[in-house]
Amino acid sequence: MSAPAPLFDYSVPTFIKGLRTLSNIIQKAADFAQQQGTPVDEVAGWKLTEDMLPVTFQVQTACNLAKNSLPRIAGYEQQPVEDKEKTVAELQARIASTIELLQKAEPSQFVGKEKNEFKMMAGPRELEFKVQDYLTNFALPNFYFHITTAYAIFRAKGVQLGKFDYLVPFMQ
Repeated sequence: MSAPAPLFDYSVPTFIKGLRTLSNIIQKAADFAQQQGTPVDEVAGWKLTEDMLPVTFQVQTACNLAKNSLPRIAGYEQQPVEDKEKTVAELQARIASTIELLQKAEPSQFVGKEKNEFKMMAGPRELEFKVQDYLTNFALPNFYFHITTAYAIFRAKGVQLGKFDYLVPFMQ
């Protein structure tokens, strides 16, 4: 039996569950738009306020945080993806492809990496992290932020979402 891989346990399954949450609430928003007679793909451009970025950005960023954690934590090869989605179907495909990539991750690749250090760019800033700090203090909080922001956008538009729409995929 192999040693437990806490970095894996706290990252990959959590990212997959969060992306399933995101997929679920996007589908509910699309269903709501259709029921209201709104073109479904308008959902992708919805914003919380005019000076905030739209649903497309929230989804792309959540997916990027999840997939970019693999090379940063476990040394996987970087998988560049262009942020070009504009429709609900494209957003759902992006989420599905990110989940598929995460499902290929091997727990053994994460063992003993907690104290490894790396540098990354965040906008114009270069940040330096130990892997454990990156996961707990940057990647996961950021990931949750973008899922929650998408949720808030949909609620502000009138989509009937409750706390369990957010939580249930995490609990499964």
